[in-house]
Amino acid sequence: MTLKIDLDSETQKSLELEAIRKGVEVEDLAAQLVARALSTEQHAPNIRREELLRKKNLSSAEREELDQLQLEADQKLEQLDLERRDEVERMEKEVEAILNS
Repeated sequence: MTLKIDLDSETQKSLELEAIRKGVEVEDLAAQLVARALSTEQHAPNIRREELLRKKNLSSAEREELDQLQLEADQKLEQLDLERRDEVERMEKEVEAILNS
């Protein structure tokens, strides 16, 4: 995918210098940085949940936040479990069809 991003001159210069330092193309470095940022954002709730789990004395607001983060994690895992079960069921049917043919 091609994407055009307008950067201020200071950010552009920093990106170019970092690309030179790493010996990569500017576009490749930009793609790596975007991918890393998205990955970090995706994992942010789990990082925060871990911080709260490690904390000894939670305030009531932190306890509520942890409960909400835990609920969201449970819901994501439940959905993933359902998807995996559907996939296994589909594969079992395919294997059965092959064995019966």
